[in-house]
Amino acid sequence: MDRGGAAARFLPVERATIVRTARITAAALLPLAVSLTACGGAAGTAAERTPKDALKAAVTAMTQVDSAEVALDGGWSGQVSWQPTVRLTLSGVEDTRLLALGEAIYVGGTADTAARTGGRAWERLADPFRSAGRAAALGLGPALAFGQRVDPAGALEQAARGTVTEVGRESIDGVPTTHYRAVLNGEEYFADGRGLNDERRRTLAAAFRASGPTTATVDLWLNGADQLLQKTESGNPTVADVTNTVRYRHFGTPVDLQPPSSVDVLDPMTAGGR
Repeated sequence: MDRGGAAARFLPVERATIVRTARITAAALLPLAVSLTACGGAAGTAAERTPKDALKAAVTAMTQVDSAEVALDGGWSGQVSWQPTVRLTLSGVEDTRLLALGEAIYVGGTADTAARTGGRAWERLADPFRSAGRAAALGLGPALAFGQRVDPAGALEQAARGTVTEVGRESIDGVPTTHYRAVLNGEEYFADGRGLNDERRRTLAAAFRASGPTTATVDLWLNGADQLLQKTESGNPTVADVTNTVRYRHFGTPVDLQPPSSVDVLDPMTAGGR
């Protein structure tokens, strides 16, 4: 018996079976593949976050890092921590320093301060709103204004309440970022109350409405980790009638601040030096 011939006769049948099986399998899997592709496309669309979502994600990111080095307009730079309350130390022109521990703000650290206060190195501005004139005399108006909004997590929460749009991709100091813009009215701007009690918030919101501009614009630049690298504000006359910029770097920088000794502090509020 020619077994080789028999094998040859059966070979086409085997091949036909394999081809037919492959076609059946492919036909069966095609709807599943289409379904999975469609699901993947839907998931991708659902995963696309809105500008507001991006700011909310940045709040979480900034809460986790807790502290950073900070630079403000006017030559001010230093370190800030924002958990559980804002703790800020800045150095400015002519070696003037500012310490902010919650609502207590201390300025000074110079020979000029000691000469003016009878040897005390620091002046305390416990209420920067009432002490605005004194702060301006010390050249600290911009720093005090930013002291109320230097908390990046608070600024992001605030901005997310407004109308938020994505401006585009930009670079900050060589770092790729996404630029977002929030436009807020007075109630939205002062709604969170960080560093403000109800009376101050209502007063500032009323001043905002009465000042002329009806909105404030906050621009924010987030890096790939949703961390805030830069914030610029404009149009808020209760802070300053200029554009103000804050930059954050080196997240997680340790900030160990203690209030000055009471013997080294003059309180202008009690000494009549507003």
